[in-house]
Amino acid sequence: MDLLLLNKQTGKVGQWIFKVVHSQVVSYSYPWGGSTVATKKLQVVFLSADEHKYCLGVMKAIKSNFQELENAMKNAWKPGTIVRATKVGLHNDKTNFVHTSIKSVIDLRQTTFSTLLTAPANFPAAASPPAPVADVVQFKLQKKEKRFFDVLGYASVSEVRYAIVAGQLKAIVDVEIVDGSVTAAGKTATCNFTMFIPTPSNTECPQILKDLKSSISKPLAFFALAASGEDNGELKIFSSSEFSWKVAHGTKAEQLVSKPELQSLAADAKESLTAVSTWVPNSRRDFLLELCPQSAVALINTYAGSNSQVAKDIVHQLNFVEVEPPAMGMNVWTQNKERIWLKSVRIHDLTGSADVGMREKAALQLAGLDPDDAESRIKFEKLVSLGHLQFPLLCSVRINTILRSSNESSGSQSDDHAEVNKVIVEATEQDMAATPNKAYLDLVPFIQHCPNEAEGIIPACLNSITSASHYPLQIDYCGNTRPCSKALVLVEVTERTHAEKLSENANRLTTKNVKDCLSSKAVEKYNLVTMCDDIKSPTAILTIPRTGIRKQVAFAVVTGIIAPATFLVESVQPVGQNEVDATLKTFQKLLALGRLAQPKGSTKRPTWNADMNPVVAAKKCRTICASPSDVSLPDIGDGSSCKADEAKAQ
Repeated sequence: MDLLLLNKQTGKVGQWIFKVVHSQVVSYSYPWGGSTVATKKLQVVFLSADEHKYCLGVMKAIKSNFQELENAMKNAWKPGTIVRATKVGLHNDKTNFVHTSIKSVIDLRQTTFSTLLTAPANFPAAASPPAPVADVVQFKLQKKEKRFFDVLGYASVSEVRYAIVAGQLKAIVDVEIVDGSVTAAGKTATCNFTMFIPTPSNTECPQILKDLKSSISKPLAFFALAASGEDNGELKIFSSSEFSWKVAHGTKAEQLVSKPELQSLAADAKESLTAVSTWVPNSRRDFLLELCPQSAVALINTYAGSNSQVAKDIVHQLNFVEVEPPAMGMNVWTQNKERIWLKSVRIHDLTGSADVGMREKAALQLAGLDPDDAESRIKFEKLVSLGHLQFPLLCSVRINTILRSSNESSGSQSDDHAEVNKVIVEATEQDMAATPNKAYLDLVPFIQHCPNEAEGIIPACLNSITSASHYPLQIDYCGNTRPCSKALVLVEVTERTHAEKLSENANRLTTKNVKDCLSSKAVEKYNLVTMCDDIKSPTAILTIPRTGIRKQVAFAVVTGIIAPATFLVESVQPVGQNEVDATLKTFQKLLALGRLAQPKGSTKRPTWNADMNPVVAAKKCRTICASPSDVSLPDIGDGSSCKADEAKAQ
């Protein structure tokens, strides 16, 4: 039967003979339940007995079983296969996204197919797009609306150039198509589009482009081009994710062969019906060059709901932050496995804790890997899979807060329910010489309005850390206690850590007679205990320098109290001998801020307004790690003189 006769009713009783001319597994996404679902489908191009009449067949993945699609493509739907289709079921796909000349989409699961050994006599060799180039003016598209289509003609192709597009290196060419059809002005119609082909190297042209450039003397058929309406009313053409091309065959191709002059038309003899602009990559946003408002974790948590507009596309800088590495075995890839993407990492500072995303560059830098090295991604994944990835204990990060677009969340949601994506876009180890200053005090009133959730990593002296019935720890500020989950201490070690084997690949590490660096009571000595596997054991052992001053200063993260004067620690990080003085000075300032910047709010989320909010009030950071320009915080004494220290800091 003629393919034009296919619809939902005739499909039940008719039969059609098709030739498979193309098949591929295509990735796509769709909105569902306020989020975007990424999935795949098998797409087959069915050619009928008329070269100009062809349609799509589609098999959509069930429960993310993508291997089923790959197997079906390789075994049942190889190009050249001849089938008879009966009891045809159709998908209700939007015709805007169906590029074939016949817009019916056959459901491969709901249709009965029988394979034929040979094709009927005079069956065409390939699909031949019937629409002339001049007909692209018939597309009446709204702003940003898209429509897929096919076209056949001679092509001219620009030289290959390379650029990072959507986080991936791609080879790029501009293509102009002409088929002899004419415009209303009597000139030969042309349409232009740009091809983006993923490539592992900028020194080797992808094979698909080599083949294209070597075939431009022949008529070519281009499938699944996309037309888009632009802001200025122009029509833009680009290659869609379903794009493919082939050397053309059939009646129209033969007609073009008899018109070789179309390949060498003068510029004034042609009229482009689409936007003619050679694609150049957008200048990538350099987050390191931006002036960023200083912020804190407790404030980052407030940017949601009615506060979402306050931090719309703002880059915030947070210093002295602990960034937890991804857990062992965590998936670290994007959906297409093209780059590293950490969907959720836990961060802590002296105001609280939050879960944020982290882009590839920041993650690789904290792992000590080169973001420009193609092998770094594999190394990163391996470290995570083994549970051996470590980040610096204290980091400086830049977090981009972006209001979620309508296709990521419910299109009808109000500001009260608006959500904000929070992503670490830059990160580096904290420079301990970059001492916090008085600029941080501008944030304190806002931090104090945030809820106290007993989270964060709070700077403390060992003699001020106590246990609590309902919290992991609490810090005693001379009778004013602050509950928390972690405490950051600075200690002086004079004895090497002792390692005790508990079982296979399990060690207990004990460091005895540890002194608090900021305590004036020299007689107070403490013990630090941790446990780790054989791989992490060497980095968790604190050693004493063989020469010079026989002591080692180190940061330790305390998470519990095992016995009087004995603390359970999560991690330690030695301080270089030449950095001790700067670290002591900086840690004194952090102690003062730990007392001052305590969240005390009574509501889950304070409400900011356009004129009074942390983003407006904060001073700007020029460089990562550094605080905004301001005067120094006053020096403080040791951890025993809490009230005097707090008064001096104010």
